[in-house]
Amino acid sequence: MCNESVETIQDMATFEVWPNPSIGIFNIQTKDNTTQMLQVYDIAGKRVYETHLSANQQQINLSHLQKGMYILHVSNASHQYKKRVMIQ
Repeated sequence: MCNESVETIQDMATFEVWPNPSIGIFNIQTKDNTTQMLQVYDIAGKRVYETHLSANQQQINLSHLQKGMYILHVSNASHQYKKRVMIQ
């Protein structure tokens, strides 16, 4: 079941992540100037990392996590964005 709104899917371009795949260092860029929450989930749905994004572009270090697929969830008061990333 998909819980994403049409607006969320259409706004996916406002949330960029690179490089992907990565060894665990990811750059995140948003076009929204508000403070946003970043949560990282493993494929089992367990939250494994959380931080606030206070700038349009920020680097996060997830190299402490095991290799595999993760879901980045960025949200603020009005939007939610999700992207998959791979740690090699």
